Amino acid sequence: MSTLPILILYALHGPIHIHRFDMVKQQFTTWSPDHCTCEIIFTWDSDASPDTRVHTVHDVTRKCPNHQNTTDITDHYNVVLGENNRKNFAIDHIIQNTPLALVDVAPDGTKTIKTITNPDGSKTPTWSVFFSHQGVSPNRTLTLTISGITLTQTQLTNLQSKLDTRFGAGKITVVNV
Repeated sequence: MSTLPILILYALHGPIHIHRFDMVKQQFTTWSPDHCTCEIIFTWDSDASPDTRVHTVHDVTRKCPNHQNTTDITDHYNVVLGENNRKNFAIDHIIQNTPLALVDVAPDGTKTIKTITNPDGSKTPTWSVFFSHQGVSPNRTLTLTISGITLTQTQLTNLQSKLDTRFGAGKITVVNV
């Protein structure tokens, strides 16, 4: 039988037992999303695998004008993270469903926007997806503007329909210029 060591201290009125316990390795990360100027500090356990890791809001150090209506820090984090995830998913969905002639395909099948190599070796995308948000939380909407390629009306309608199904009608608008 194994026993854990117990440290016994004597105070004026008798022994105080302090039991051994393991400390979680808490890490702090400051996050500033690319779609607003909010700044959020969250904690996470560095011993947990990335697949099971839980992020917990510690503080909101800056609120942008579009997210000032959120008073609870957890709600604030969830709103900002939800907008960021919706944007990232929608842009990735556009890229992954674009015809092969317009994307580069990695060996694992992942698609990225097709690029051309410049004389200096740098790469330039052949088309782009820009994003902008409108409104104030909790009623913000996302507009994705695709430029450099022309989608057919059918492609645009199918894309809009898939995004409406996933996020709700009116949450994301796709424009092709």
